[in-house]
Amino acid sequence: MNRPLLSIVVVASALAVGCKAKPLEVKSTATVVVEGGREKIRVEVQTEPNVDVYASGGGTDTPPSALGGPSTPGLARPLPPAGGYAGSSYSNKVRTDASGKATLIIPIWNENVLEKNLYVYADGMKPGSMGKSKYRYGSSTVLARRQPLVRYATATREVSCVGRACSGTLNASTFRLDFRDIEPETTVDFGGQKARTTTRLLSVSTELSPYYNKVKLEDVFKEYPLSNFDIPLELEFSDGSKLATKMNFSANALKYPLGTYLASAATAPVLFEGEAPGGASEDNAVFVTGYKPRIFGRAELARDVDLVAVLAENRTFRYCDGLKQWFTDAAVTVFERRTAKKRATQSFTAIRPRCNENDSTSSASANYDERAMELWLKGLLK
Repeated sequence: MNRPLLSIVVVASALAVGCKAKPLEVKSTATVVVEGGREKIRVEVQTEPNVDVYASGGGTDTPPSALGGPSTPGLARPLPPAGGYAGSSYSNKVRTDASGKATLIIPIWNENVLEKNLYVYADGMKPGSMGKSKYRYGSSTVLARRQPLVRYATATREVSCVGRACSGTLNASTFRLDFRDIEPETTVDFGGQKARTTTRLLSVSTELSPYYNKVKLEDVFKEYPLSNFDIPLELEFSDGSKLATKMNFSANALKYPLGTYLASAATAPVLFEGEAPGGASEDNAVFVTGYKPRIFGRAELARDVDLVAVLAENRTFRYCDGLKQWFTDAAVTVFERRTAKKRATQSFTAIRPRCNENDSTSSASANYDERAMELWLKGLLK
C-alpha cells in the first residue's frame, strides 16, 4: 500500500529538480577612468540578455601600508576631493542588451586607496513552460585597481599619493613644500630643487626665477588672471619607482615673489635667463615694489622691466587735541634692473592738517600723494 505513495514522492522530487533554474554566468572587468575631472570605476559586464545587473563595493582595500606606506591608521591624511566624490560604492541597476552586455559606473571609493574588490550581481526572470517564469541569479567578483600616482589640489594646496605614502602642503608665500608624512629614503624634486629624507618628514623650496617670464606680466597683478604656469614635482622612492605630476599655479601667485626678486636690484643686477650683465636700459617700464606692487610703462614679460622703483613707506602719528593722527610718507629710489645703478630718488610727504581745536580736520589722517608719485615715475620713461 505504501509503494504508490513512495513513487509519487520520487516523481515530485525529480520534477522539482528539473524546475530549478540554472544560475546566471556573470563575467566582468573593471577599470578606473576619469570623467568630468573625477575618477570613477567602469565595470563591463557580460552575462545573458535582458537581465538586470549592478555592482557594489566589497572586499578589503589595499592601504598605503601594504606598499611601504605608514602602518599607523590615519597617519597619511587623505587629500580633500576637488569637486567632491560620492561616498557611495554602488552603481545604478542596468539592463543588459541583446548581446548580454552592460556598462556600470561606480564613484571612486576612497581617494588614497590603491585597489578594491567589487561584487557584480545579475538577476532576472526567464519565461518557462505553462506560462511560469523562473527567477535566475548570478554574481562574480572583480578587482578594480588604480595606478599609483601623486597629485596636487590647487584649491587646498595639498599634495597626496595613491598607492604610496605621501601627504604635504605647499606654503604659497614661500613656495616651500612641507611633507608631514612621506616614505623614508624618498628623494623629492620640486621644480629642479632636490631634497632627500631619512625620516617621514621633508621640506623643499623651489627657485621661481625660471617661471617669471612664462606668464604675461599684466596677469601677475590681476585678481583673476588668464595665464598660468606649471612646476614639475617628482618623487623617487627607495625601491627606484617614481611618481610625477605638474603643480599648476595662476600667474598672480608670482606677484610678491617677483616683487622681492626685482627689489634686489637695489644691491645687485637682476638678470633673467639669456641676459648679459651691464645691458643698456631702454627705460620702457618701471616696476614699483612694496605691499601693492605695480607696473608703469610697456612690458609684456618680466624681462621687459628696465627700472625698479624701491618704495619705502614710513608711518608716523601725532596727538592733536587728544586725537591720534596717522601720516604715511614715502621715499622712492629707482635702480636700473640690469646694472643696479641708482637712477633717481624722490620723497613724497603727506600733508599734515593743522592741529587746532577749532579745525574740523584735526582728527584726520593723511597719506602721500600716489598720483604725484606715478607721474614722477612715468617721467623717467621714454
